[in-house]
Amino acid sequence: MILTAPFKFGGFYFTYLALSLAFFFPRYASSQTPQEQDPDWSVLMQSPDVKPADVRAVFEAHWEGKERVKGSGYKQVERWLHLMDGRTDDQGFAIGSDASVEAHRSIMQGRESGRSANGNWQVCGPTLTNITTREHIRGVGRMNAIAFHPNDDQIIFAGAPAGGLWRSYDGGGSWVTNTDDLPTLGVSSIAFSSINPQIVYIGTGDRDASDSPGMGVMKSVDGGLTWDFVNDGMANLTVGDILVHPTDDDRVFAATNSGVFRSVDAGVTWEQVSSNTQNYKDLCFHPTNPEIVYSTGQGRFWRSEDGGDNWDYINDGINPSTRMCIAVTPAAPDNVYVLSTGTYEFRAFFKSTDAGVNFEEMSDSPNIMAWSASGDQDGGQAWYDLCLEADPVVVDRVYVGSIRMKRSDDGGATWLDIQDSFTHVDQHALVANPHTDEIWLANDGGVYRYDNNQQWTDMSNGIVTGEIYKIGQSPHAGTDAMNGYQDNGTYLFNGVQWSRGSGGDGFECIYDPIDPDWFFSSSQYGRLYRTGPGIQSQTIVANGELGIDEGGAWSTPFTLSYETPSTMFVGLLNVWRSTNIKHPVRDSIVWERISSELGGNDLTTMRVVHRHRSNENILFATEGSRKLFRCDSALIQADSVTWVDLSDALPLSAQPVLAVETVLGDSSSVYIGFSNRVWHSSDLGENWTEMEGDLPGVAVNTLVCDTSGTGGLYAGTDMGVYYWSNADSLWIDYSEGLPLTVRVTELELYAGNGPNDPRRIRAGTYGRGMWETDAQGATQGFPPIAHLISASGETSIFGAAPVSIAFRRNLLDVPMESFVAEDINVTNAVITSLESDEDGFTCVVAPIAYGPIELVVPEGVAIEQDGYGLANAASDTLRLVYHPVPEPLGPWGPGGVGDASSLTLWLRGDQGTFTAEGQDATDGMAVAEWRDVLSGNVLSATQNEVEANPALQSAAINGRAALSFDGMNDCVVASVVPMHREISAFTVAKGEDVAWNEHGWLGSAREDNGFILHPWKNQSSYQAVVIDDNGNYAQATPYWIVDASLPQFYGVIYGQSDWDQNFQTIVNDLRIPFPGSNIGSRAENSNVEVRLGWDFDNRFGEGDIAEHFIYGTKLFESHRTIVSNYVAARYGISMGSIQHYFREDFSEDVAGIGRENEWDRHDDAQGIGVVRVSNPQALDDGDYLFWGHDGGALEVVTSYPFLSSRLARTWAAEEIGDAGTVQLQFTDAGVCELFASAAIGVIVDDAENFEVGSAPAFYPLQNNGAYWSAEVDLPEHGVFTIGFEPQMNVQESFVDAGFTVYPNPANESMTLRLNNINPNGVSWRVFDTSGRLMQSGDMNGKYRMTWDVSSWSPGIYLVEWMKDGQRRSVPVMIQ
Repeated sequence: MILTAPFKFGGFYFTYLALSLAFFFPRYASSQTPQEQDPDWSVLMQSPDVKPADVRAVFEAHWEGKERVKGSGYKQVERWLHLMDGRTDDQGFAIGSDASVEAHRSIMQGRESGRSANGNWQVCGPTLTNITTREHIRGVGRMNAIAFHPNDDQIIFAGAPAGGLWRSYDGGGSWVTNTDDLPTLGVSSIAFSSINPQIVYIGTGDRDASDSPGMGVMKSVDGGLTWDFVNDGMANLTVGDILVHPTDDDRVFAATNSGVFRSVDAGVTWEQVSSNTQNYKDLCFHPTNPEIVYSTGQGRFWRSEDGGDNWDYINDGINPSTRMCIAVTPAAPDNVYVLSTGTYEFRAFFKSTDAGVNFEEMSDSPNIMAWSASGDQDGGQAWYDLCLEADPVVVDRVYVGSIRMKRSDDGGATWLDIQDSFTHVDQHALVANPHTDEIWLANDGGVYRYDNNQQWTDMSNGIVTGEIYKIGQSPHAGTDAMNGYQDNGTYLFNGVQWSRGSGGDGFECIYDPIDPDWFFSSSQYGRLYRTGPGIQSQTIVANGELGIDEGGAWSTPFTLSYETPSTMFVGLLNVWRSTNIKHPVRDSIVWERISSELGGNDLTTMRVVHRHRSNENILFATEGSRKLFRCDSALIQADSVTWVDLSDALPLSAQPVLAVETVLGDSSSVYIGFSNRVWHSSDLGENWTEMEGDLPGVAVNTLVCDTSGTGGLYAGTDMGVYYWSNADSLWIDYSEGLPLTVRVTELELYAGNGPNDPRRIRAGTYGRGMWETDAQGATQGFPPIAHLISASGETSIFGAAPVSIAFRRNLLDVPMESFVAEDINVTNAVITSLESDEDGFTCVVAPIAYGPIELVVPEGVAIEQDGYGLANAASDTLRLVYHPVPEPLGPWGPGGVGDASSLTLWLRGDQGTFTAEGQDATDGMAVAEWRDVLSGNVLSATQNEVEANPALQSAAINGRAALSFDGMNDCVVASVVPMHREISAFTVAKGEDVAWNEHGWLGSAREDNGFILHPWKNQSSYQAVVIDDNGNYAQATPYWIVDASLPQFYGVIYGQSDWDQNFQTIVNDLRIPFPGSNIGSRAENSNVEVRLGWDFDNRFGEGDIAEHFIYGTKLFESHRTIVSNYVAARYGISMGSIQHYFREDFSEDVAGIGRENEWDRHDDAQGIGVVRVSNPQALDDGDYLFWGHDGGALEVVTSYPFLSSRLARTWAAEEIGDAGTVQLQFTDAGVCELFASAAIGVIVDDAENFEVGSAPAFYPLQNNGAYWSAEVDLPEHGVFTIGFEPQMNVQESFVDAGFTVYPNPANESMTLRLNNINPNGVSWRVFDTSGRLMQSGDMNGKYRMTWDVSSWSPGIYLVEWMKDGQRRSVPVMIQ
C-alpha cells in the first residue's frame, strides 16, 4: 500500500490507496487475480464526485514498475488527466456539468439581451473533401455513435464525443451538423422512433473517455433540426446507450453512468429501473419481443422480461467481468451474444440461444482486445474502445471492435482479424444498416462502412471532429498552419488542402520564424521532431536521447527564439536548452539542462514554457501544480542560469497556470490564464491584477496579444474566444460562428501582410477542428484562394491534360466570375479551353516542349459572385512536367505487369529456393539461394554461411511460402542488382511482433543509387528511402502501420527526370506522396547490393518475406493497382479502395489490365499463367479487368456439373467498368492440344462458379500455332474455362462434388474448400479422434472458409460436410 492524505472518492473517504483497489469497489476483491483488479478507468472518471488527483494516484500506482506500451489504455487516462487541469474546484473535485450549463445559460442570455458576439469564425477542418483525401490524412477525428433512419436509407446520424451530432442525407456521402450551440458537444448514443422517425433522442457526454460532460438525454421532434433537453432526474449523467420501444415510442430506455433509466412519457420524466447505480453502457431489445430487454453494467449481464420493471442478474454460464457488450440479430431472435472483457484484455465470448437465460462460453482466446492481429499479446484497452454487432442476415456472424476489428463466423468460437492499414484503430460503435445489412463503424478516425463484407470504406467526408491540442500558425503565409491532434498526428494546412506532417498523437507544433522550410512538432511525454530540407520528422528530443535523461508532460511545451531560431527551450521535468537544433547532423545537437528542482523538487512536469516576445533572455515556465517561474538569463552559461519563483505572488487558487503571454514592444507586461480568469502584471509577474469583465467562468486555456492591429488581447476558453479591448477595458465575446461550448485549446495570430493578406486569428478546438476569423478591426472576410491540381492527381503529363481550378475559402467552394483563360499565367504550354463546373473550373493545358510547365492564377483576376465580393488571392504555382509517352511495361511480371527489361528482380517464396547442396528447398529447410526464376533475369540472393540461412516456411502468409529470418544473423544478399534512375520496389512481409525488431531489413541497398524499404526498430512504422548517385537520402515521412506482425505490402515508387522527381510511399493500398524528395541525380545504369533480412552491421530482421520485386522504372497508377490486386489475391492482404478482385477461390496467377487515363494504362497482361488478355475494345478511364484460377490441373476431364469435356482448371473474371471485347490467348498451345480437336472454345458463365442448369456462353478458339485465341466478352463477375461446347447437368450431385482441406497437415490455420456444388445449405463439423465435436458451422454461400487452429492439440481430426442428409468426410492432421 501507498500511504496518502485522506481523500474522498465515490462518496467515501479513504486514508490509504490500496493497489488492489478493493477499497474503491467491492468487486475488486482480494480473491481476484491481479489482472482482474485493474480499475475501469471510465467508471472512475465518470464518478459524480471524482478528484482527478485521486485518479492520478490510482493511475501512477497501477503503472508503477510497468512499461507503458501502446494499446494498453494508459493514453486515454493521461488524456483525461491533462484535460482536467484547471477544471477542478478548490477542494480538487472535478467541476461537473452544472458549471458548463450555467456558463452556457449566461452566454445565451447575454446574446438574447442584445449583446452580440464579434468575430466571423469559419471552420478550416481537417476533413475529407474532393481536395483532401485519405492519401493526405489518416482520419478526421473521434466518433462514438451511429444510427439509421428506420424508413429512409439516405438518412444517417453519427455522434462525436466532443464534436456534436452529424447528419447525412445522402447515405453517408457527406455530413452536416447543427449542434454547435448545445451546452455539450458529447454524443454517445442516438435512437430514432420507429413509429415517427421525426422523433430522435441523443445521449450526451462521452461514454468512453469523458471528453465532454454528460447532461442526460436530448430530444428532437423535427428530425434533428432542433434539440431540447428531456433529462428530468438525470441532468448530470452520461448516457451511453438509448432504446426507443418499437411499438410504443413513449417508452424510452437510457443506459447511464448511474444506472438504467426509463421514461414512459417520451422523455418528459425518467425513473431509474435498474437495481443499482452502476455504470451501464449497453442496452438491447429482443428482436421480436421488446418486453425482453438486455443490459450490461460494469461487467454484469442483466435481463428484464417485463419491459424494464424488474431485472434479473444472469450468471448461468456467464461470468462477471469489468465491461460487457451485447448483440442480437433478427436472423436468430433468441440468440444473444455477449463480449466480456477486463479493463484491458479479452475475458470470454458468450452465446445464449434461449433469449439470454442461459449462456455458453464460446471462446476465451486469442486476446482479441490486443494490439496485434494474431491476439497473441497481453493487454488491450477494452475499458475505452469496445463494441459488438451481430450480422442481421448470417446467423452466428459477429463483429467485435476494440483496438482492431475482428469477425467471427461461428458465434465467437474462432476469430478473424479484419483490420487493415486503411482503417483507423480504436473502435467505439458497430451498427448494422437495416436497409443494406452492411456493417458501419465509428472509431477514433471517423465513420466507416464495411463494403460487401470485404473492405472498409471511409465515409467521413465533411465531418470535422478533430481534437486539437495545439496549433502552429505560419508567420510566413496567413494560409498556412499545422495542428497537433489526438489520435491523428500532426497535419499541415495550406488554406485549401490538409496533409500529413507526422504520425501518432500530435501536440505542440511551431514554424521556424525565419525559414519557412523548417518546422517542429511533438508527441506525448516530451518527444519532439524536426522537419527541414532533406529531414523528415527526425527526433530531436526524447528521454534517453541526445543527453536528455527525463521525460515531459502529456503535452510537452517548447518554444523557439524569434531572433535565433536555432535556439529552442523545452519543458520536461526541468527546462532544457539547445542552441543548434538545426545542425545538419542530428547526433551533434547539444541539449543543456537550465533548471533544477524548481519549486523544491523535480517531480512535476512543465505545462507552459514561454519566451518573452520582447526579451529573448526572459523565460516563463509553469508546472501542473500551481507553480510559476521566471528566468531572466536564459541564454547565459547553463550552470549560471537562475530562476525566480513567482508562485507566492499568484492570486489564491489551487489551479495551475494554463497560459502565459507577453507583448512585443513591452518588456514588463505579462498575462496569464489562471483560475478561470485572465490576470495582468506590469512588473514581470511580481504583482497581478485581474482583467475583470464578462468571461464565462470556465478555464482560460490560451492567450495571444494583437500587437499588429488594435493592441488587444484574445483569450481562448472552454466556451469560446473573448477579446480584451484596451480602449474600453472590457471583454468582448469574440465567438460569432464558433461552436459555443467547444474547448478552445490554442489561439495564434497572423499579423498580415497587406490588403489581400489580412490579419487573422486561428483557433484549435478539442472536438471541432481548427477555425479562423478576421482579427479585431481587420476587413471582414478572407480572399478566396485559387487551388490548381491536375485532374489525374499526377504532376507528369504526356500530352494535353485537364487541370482543375477551385476557389476555396477554408472548406467551402466559392463561386467566382470574371475569370477567363487569359487570366492564367502559364509557361511552356497554352490554355486551350476553360470551362466552369460544379467544383470551379477546368482548363486544358496543351504543352509546347518537353520539360516543366508552370501555371499560376494571379491575385485579383476573379471576383466572388456573392458573399464578400472579394477578389481572389493568388494560387500556389502548379508545376507539371511534360514527358514523352511512356513505353508499355510488358505482360509477364507480377499481376501481368513487366518483362525482363522493366523488371529487374522478382523473388517469390514458392519459386527458386535452394539448399546449400543445390536441392529444391522444402518446408523448414535452410535456404542458401533465392533465385529469380520469374523475371527473365538470372539473379540470385544468396547466403554462403549455413548458420545464417533463412528457413523456408511453406505456408507462412495466407498459406503461401516465405523465407523466415531469425533476427540474429539470417539474411540473403543479391550482390549485383542493376539499378536505374527510376525505381519501384516492393516487399510482401510480416514481422515477428507488433513492433519491428530492427531497422531497414525489408529490402536494403544502402549505398549510392540504392534504396531502403525501411521498418523502424521498436516501432510499428515503415519508411521508404531512395538514395542518389552521391549518397544523398530522400527519406519519406514514416508511416504508422499499426501492427508489424500482420502481412503487408510495402514499397516505394520513385520517378526522376531532368526536370522533376516523384516519390510515393506504398503501404498496401495507400499511396502517400512525399514532396520533399529533393535529391541529386540517380545513375541510369549501376549495380547495387540488395539485402533481405539485413540492413547493415547487426541490423537483422525477424519475420517473413514472401515476395520481393524491383522495377527499373516508375509504376503508374494503373500498374500499381494491378500489382496490388495480384498481391491482395495471393496473400490475403486488403487493398482498400483499389482492390477490385475478391475471388478467394481463384487466387492463383492473378493478372489484370486497366486504365486510369489515356497515358496511364496497361492493356496487355499475362503474369506467369497461361492466359493472356490484350486488345480491350472499350477500356475507359477507371476500367479494370482481372482474372485468376483455382489451381485446377491442366488436364481434360468430364466433371460435374459438365456432361461435356472441359479443362479441370477454372478461371474467374472480375471487371470494373466495361473493358469490352478482349483477345483472350492460351499461350501454352499444348494445353489446348490436350483435347485433340479444333472444336474447342472458351466457356464463360456470369456466376460465382459453373452451376447445375446454367447455360454458359461459348467462344470458339482459333489455333494460331504457338497459341490459341478467341475474342471474348468476359462478364463483370464470372468464370471461364476451355472445353467443347458445354452440356450441363440439370441436377446437383453430392457424390461428384469436390471437398478439400488445406494445408494438410495444418498448424496455424485450416481452410475448407468446395468445388462443383452450390455452397448454400452445406454445413460442416470437425471431430477429434475421440469423437468430440471441435467446431461446426455453415458455408454461408461461400466456396471457401478459413479459421484459426493454432491452439488445437496436434493429432488427427475428421472434417465432415453435410447437405440434404448426405455426408462426406476428409481426415486432416494438425501439427
